[in-house]
Amino acid sequence: METLQTAQLPGWKQSLLWLALAVGCFHAAHSSLKYPAAGLFIFGYAYFMVRLTDQPTVRRAFYMGLATGYLCYAPQLFFMWRIFGPFAVLLWLVLAFWAGLFTAIICGATRRWGRARAAWLIPMVWTGLEYFRSELYYLKFS
Repeated sequence: METLQTAQLPGWKQSLLWLALAVGCFHAAHSSLKYPAAGLFIFGYAYFMVRLTDQPTVRRAFYMGLATGYLCYAPQLFFMWRIFGPFAVLLWLVLAFWAGLFTAIICGATRRWGRARAAWLIPMVWTGLEYFRSELYYLKFS
């Protein structure tokens, strides 16, 4: 049973591909001012973020989500570099932390309760983390 589950989990290459596709979809969706239909790429971003939750360990899921969040948010918030200098890197990491937390929570839920039950948690966890990040958290990254 253990080898069957391990065979279904992605390797580094596949995980990095999902990471790159998530980042690409995110940036493509944010070019929707010039190309309005490009906004639909945000669904690709959400899909690949969920795919990133399927990792061998919760820690790796967290780091994949953290890297995805950092690569998505840092270029969009580059203006912070001019305001805060090198401390902007820390602010980008704080924002990326929430993407990592999402992938870690869903990975842990999948391991504990299985894919079918964890699938029901995805919208609730995403919405809860986004609400906390943008409304309740001290830095209010909305």
